[in-house]
Amino acid sequence: MKRLFRLPWRSDRRIDADVDDELRFHLDARVADLVAAGAAPEVARARAKREFGDLDDARRYLRAMDRSIEHERRQRETMRELWRDITYGLRKMRAAPAFTATAIATIALGIGANTAVFSVVYAALLRPLPYPDADRIVSVMAEFRGERWVASPPDFTDWRAQSRSFSAMAAINAYPRTLTGVGDPQAVPAASVTGDFFAVFGVAPALGRAFDADEMTFGHAPTVVLSDGLWRRAFGSRRDIVGQSIQLDGKTVRVVGVMPAGFAFPTRAQLWTPLAFSANDLATQRGAHYLEVVARLRPGVDAEAAARDVGAVAARLSAAFPRTNKGHSTALLALRDTLIGATPRRALLVLLGAVALVTLIACANVANLLLARGAARRHELAVRVALGASPGSLVRTALTESVLLALFGGAVGLALGALAVRGLTVLRPAALQGVGSISIDFVVVAFTLGASVVTGFVFGIVPAAQTMRAAGLHAALQSSSRTDTAGMRAGHMRTTLVAAELALSVLLLVGAALMIKSFVRLQNVPRGFDPRGVLTFGVSLTDARYPKPSDAAAFYQSLTAQLDSLPDVEASAGMSIIPLDGDGFQISVMSLDGQPIPDADQPSPQIRLVTPAAFRALGIRVLRGRSLGEDDRAGQPRAVLVNERAAHLLWPSGDALGHRLEIGTKFGLGGERAGGEVVGIVADVHDEALGAPPQPTVYLAHAQFPVSDLTAVVRVRDGVDPLRLVPAVRSVVKRLDAQLPLNNVQPMTRIESASVAQPRFVTLLLASFAFIAMALAIVGVYGVMAYLVGQRTREFGIRIALGASRRAITASTLGRAAKPIVLGLGVGMAGAALLTRTMQRLLYDVQPTDPATFLAVPCVLATVALVAAYVPARRAREVDPVIALRGD
Repeated sequence: MKRLFRLPWRSDRRIDADVDDELRFHLDARVADLVAAGAAPEVARARAKREFGDLDDARRYLRAMDRSIEHERRQRETMRELWRDITYGLRKMRAAPAFTATAIATIALGIGANTAVFSVVYAALLRPLPYPDADRIVSVMAEFRGERWVASPPDFTDWRAQSRSFSAMAAINAYPRTLTGVGDPQAVPAASVTGDFFAVFGVAPALGRAFDADEMTFGHAPTVVLSDGLWRRAFGSRRDIVGQSIQLDGKTVRVVGVMPAGFAFPTRAQLWTPLAFSANDLATQRGAHYLEVVARLRPGVDAEAAARDVGAVAARLSAAFPRTNKGHSTALLALRDTLIGATPRRALLVLLGAVALVTLIACANVANLLLARGAARRHELAVRVALGASPGSLVRTALTESVLLALFGGAVGLALGALAVRGLTVLRPAALQGVGSISIDFVVVAFTLGASVVTGFVFGIVPAAQTMRAAGLHAALQSSSRTDTAGMRAGHMRTTLVAAELALSVLLLVGAALMIKSFVRLQNVPRGFDPRGVLTFGVSLTDARYPKPSDAAAFYQSLTAQLDSLPDVEASAGMSIIPLDGDGFQISVMSLDGQPIPDADQPSPQIRLVTPAAFRALGIRVLRGRSLGEDDRAGQPRAVLVNERAAHLLWPSGDALGHRLEIGTKFGLGGERAGGEVVGIVADVHDEALGAPPQPTVYLAHAQFPVSDLTAVVRVRDGVDPLRLVPAVRSVVKRLDAQLPLNNVQPMTRIESASVAQPRFVTLLLASFAFIAMALAIVGVYGVMAYLVGQRTREFGIRIALGASRRAITASTLGRAAKPIVLGLGVGMAGAALLTRTMQRLLYDVQPTDPATFLAVPCVLATVALVAAYVPARRAREVDPVIALRGD
């Protein structure tokens, strides 16, 4: 019998034996000739060996020649057989277009979903970062009470000077800069960086150079390195830009270099300026954490050793500066982890697991189709065996057809995936914006090809094995009944596959239901403000044009006054940080009611600087006391508002109104600290994200503590689109300062939407995959039941002829369907109880074993599955006994 897989060493042993037999034959023939000529047998054999020379060498040569010939013969035979199987498979696919289209469409759904999600996963987690030896770049962060912070200037300089594990370490302070002199003023994402920044990433400028040592000294004439994109867009790709001067924040800055295309760190940075610290900065800013720190590990030093090294430095600083560093440690994160974060990584892995389940369900469905067709072809297969085909060759042919179906399905799936990638690019949350382009590149195509081949073997192996059994002559040719042993075995296999489909569908449906419930609760979280009808835009004043704090206060007072005069505007204001901005600014409270607080016990609420109408513009309720007003200006008693959480944090035993607090910052007020009397208590507001609890927050009057950067919030009248106000807003700002650009002009509702982009992204995809999985599973239930009814037509005819009621026939058929449904639901619920725990951090206010979800999902799926089973079961009761018996 021919084998499905020929073992090469069996042929090698046969070749070796043939060569030995051939050499022995020729040697014995020569010995016989010499003996016939009169030589003694021993002398004849010795002479024959001498004449033949080195037999071992001849044996090796002949074996090599014969093996080469055999290898070429096997290759030609294999290619002929493969081509024969391919052409046969294509003919069978063309002969059954409905079956082929159904199978390809089913596979395409699974492969397309896999392609789309893998393209995102590859871009975020697998694609090499565009830096040499990027795995040796780490982020260094301060750590205190389980939270990770950015660094302060003195801490950074001490880490860099005292650690020995890094070849380069750099600090980054990212903020927008105003570029003028090249058309309209524009706000450009920028970063101030210390000297080793470009060395950390191992990337040199494409034009010009990086910053030199002199430019990294405090007070040196300002210089700048441009990104490739800004160089092309704003300066027309002029190569002579190096050495020229540009206007940045109202100051003349000399361009020293242009970075190569694709370099953008931090994300979207378009220019870099030197960051140097004065002696006063290093003496007074030990507690001011605002620097992102990146470093490159020295050759031969791993991350664990570097973490111990910089951790020892942090321990020394904790002992040397207990007031600001007590209890502080450090943490090292891989650069990719810094760019993505733990929660988005977990979300992507959950989605990748979900599409794998969808693909398995698709495989089970196609396997069921192939089993049904294989059962109908048992007679044909047996005839082919009778004509000389081996069962092994039939299995190989069946697997080839499966892989062909998978490859065609993969091609369609690749096209579907390319379309889906466009949608995913639009929907991806901010956490994935920094991963670079999401596209169908060579790696994704290779993944799709590999997934298609593997899928073909997965859904083809069971029908192929069934083909081996069905090829028996006795089972197929001598059996006239449709319910012979092979048919019953195929039926059991099909019901088992349906149970598996339902189990996998339960996993996806439970996960999707949990995410939907979590997202609904997240959407219903009380915001503490009203985002509807609010336009926001950022304004950054430059020190060159607004050198004094009073200048900034006067500008924002004029801005809000002119905005209020616009038609359709109800209120306008400015805030240092707006709700849901995802940012925070914490400052320690130094004293309460004149009583100093020990350093270790100082609370650190969020600080917001606001103009008088901020609470009215954002719809934040003043619960007790009063809001800030126009009288809360420079020279007047300092007024402070706190939210409910800050009031309970700072004065847990009484009302906060009338009390005084002092915080450890100056805000441009010389040597005075900020603070004042609490005049009002406002509602809690979600500052970071809807899923994060509101933080204790202290609000200060901007006129009393002026800063140069605020975000303007403008509330329009009901029914007015905030974006309609943008041209008028631009005109107002241009009248006040023609050199001032607007940053991030967008309605507040868009900011709110962006704050839930990640859970919406995961929820939408999981729900889509769950719907596809349920649809495929229901199709599988219907297909199996239709097949079983067809197989039992004669049985139903006999039972009806003997007096069985048609209701009993329907009940019997549904009873057969209930078994795989109950089995699948039970296994799926058990698996869901285990696997959904991995989603804990993706859920908001929902437990991964939520009882309502675990009750609703199996009920819904069981109902839909039974309805799908009822359609063919109803057909069973309509069987005509005469026609059924005559047909058999």
